[in-house]
Amino acid sequence: MQSPVRTKPLATRRGPQRAGEGETMKRTYRILGALVAMGSAAGCSDAPARAPVEIAQSEARVVGVGPGGLPSFVTGRITEAPLPASWTDPALDLAPALREITPLFLLSPSELRLGQAWQDELGYGHARFFREVNGLPVVGSELLVHVDAEGTVYAANGEGFGAIGIEPQPSVPETEARAVALEGSGVREAVASRLVYVVPQLTGQARLAWEVQVEGRDGDGQPVAERVYVDALAKQIVSRNSRVYTAKYRRVFDARNNSLKRSEGEGPVSDAAVNAAYDNTGVTYDCYWSWFQRDSFNGSGARIDSYVHDSMDGNAYWYANTLNFGDADSQMASPASALDVVAHEFSHGVVEYTANLAYEFESGALNEAWADVLGASCEAYGDGGAPSTDTWKIGEDVYTPGVSGDALRYMNNPTLDGISYDFWPERYLTAEAPSDYNDMGGVHTNSGIGNLAYYLAVAGGRHPRSKTTVNVSGVGINQASRSFYRALTTYLNSTSSFQSARLATVLAANDLYGATVANNIDTAWAAVGVPPTWLASGDAVSPLSGNVRTRLYFGVELPAGSTGLSITTSGGSGDCDLYAKLGSAPTSQSFDFKSESPTTAETISVPSPASGTWYILLQGCQGCRDFSGVQLSVSFDEHHLTPPPKPSLPPPAPSL
Repeated sequence: MQSPVRTKPLATRRGPQRAGEGETMKRTYRILGALVAMGSAAGCSDAPARAPVEIAQSEARVVGVGPGGLPSFVTGRITEAPLPASWTDPALDLAPALREITPLFLLSPSELRLGQAWQDELGYGHARFFREVNGLPVVGSELLVHVDAEGTVYAANGEGFGAIGIEPQPSVPETEARAVALEGSGVREAVASRLVYVVPQLTGQARLAWEVQVEGRDGDGQPVAERVYVDALAKQIVSRNSRVYTAKYRRVFDARNNSLKRSEGEGPVSDAAVNAAYDNTGVTYDCYWSWFQRDSFNGSGARIDSYVHDSMDGNAYWYANTLNFGDADSQMASPASALDVVAHEFSHGVVEYTANLAYEFESGALNEAWADVLGASCEAYGDGGAPSTDTWKIGEDVYTPGVSGDALRYMNNPTLDGISYDFWPERYLTAEAPSDYNDMGGVHTNSGIGNLAYYLAVAGGRHPRSKTTVNVSGVGINQASRSFYRALTTYLNSTSSFQSARLATVLAANDLYGATVANNIDTAWAAVGVPPTWLASGDAVSPLSGNVRTRLYFGVELPAGSTGLSITTSGGSGDCDLYAKLGSAPTSQSFDFKSESPTTAETISVPSPASGTWYILLQGCQGCRDFSGVQLSVSFDEHHLTPPPKPSLPPPAPSL
């Protein structure tokens, strides 16, 4: 797939101001009235109007906030539920708990339909609910509920929430929507269509849309299988989700004539590509079974079908439960001969049967990153279980065979390939709907952020380009791979963001190994700039750049007795705003302190700050100039001999 050209991300006011004069500062996490107003807005959702919800710190905490300021991740002792081992009808068993959980996300239990429920090897129970409004599915909106072995709901998370105020009455005919979808995808056949609500990641605002499923090959002969979402009121594409992902019961076919060439247990044949696909899918299957106790890509022993000699030379892809490999071309040897390439495509199948990460924007970048993460892990498995230098190179065995040492991608130093990004604040951003032209919103280019986080989680160290000064203590490939795998199968959802991925991997590591490993993995994400970044007194972060869509989050832990908290921005050009809040992530509408000057010079001063975790937001402003080259500095007078430990779970990490 063509990758986008690297571009700079698109990024009279008052001075510092105290919010909520007369209010008592409390260590609670409040979903403010502004959010409740969203939930009770005029519309078709049956979610009732609600008073502000307070979550006591001892019971639960909002640790993730999605688009529009709605919670996306809540952890702690949220409520009680039947023991997972006793579930017989999970939808009914969890109904009382849902009545307690859904108000936190401004949902109604009547909007949720159980999609899947399972009990894991720890005895924990998990349920994935999909949302329906006015009888229509809400694509990109799902809620996961997690119950420990003692019956405590310890986490709930999801994306795509908020009131939907659009009547299910399209003004664009279905036939016209199909025509728009076909033109946008470059293929000739629309195989199915239906009316849905969709929550595009770009805006987080629900739209009434026609979901048009298109299949075929484009003008270049490349396979296409997409769900294209055409606004049913405005007749424009608002979202696209490709089902072709590029990058033990086995069968290998020759795609040129669809003939079966080798089946499970049969010996080698004369076709080297057939043998390579057979052998490498076998190692991949063994890796998943040995390390993750997973039986094939669907977890239920599905047959593994591979097709070699596909017309898409020099590439490989996952589609419709099959692995597909082209022949060699001028840049690539036979892709089927590289274990990490085969394991990468197989892992796309695992993603499809678990979190089903949508192949656009940040969720698509996570889809690609997890395929690289698990593919590289299986390469290490095939090499005896320990990572080597080549583990962190993707496709090194087949990419430009005449050039020694190069690769398609470099997990330990992603920018070496010339197109990938390795630092979340500098990620590829586009205001356009996902398309081949913009790499579906950066699914390949931004995958380097997750790849580098995984490498650092395994091996430790610092950012290769010194974008941060965080020093990561590696946990090794066994603990890191199992933590990332559990995050995929248990906590991620179809529209998860990088911030949600950070929370998910930390929570998974905490489940499996405890706080030390969880904190090390958390630090790996901090090293690649996925918010929030922890700061200490005297720290300065620069250069920071962005625009109206940019939200940069930081966390500061203040011990009891600290005084003189000062948060400042300086230097650079343009205009940015600064917000601070105790206990949860601020927004431009929900904060304890703010500074909104018409420049990049912002100052928040709190002479006698309350102790605890303070969260800082730096963002662009509506109608203002983009900002660049800005430095953020934090200082305070600390009266502890040693700083308090960092929490075992990261603080709120809002999504764009």
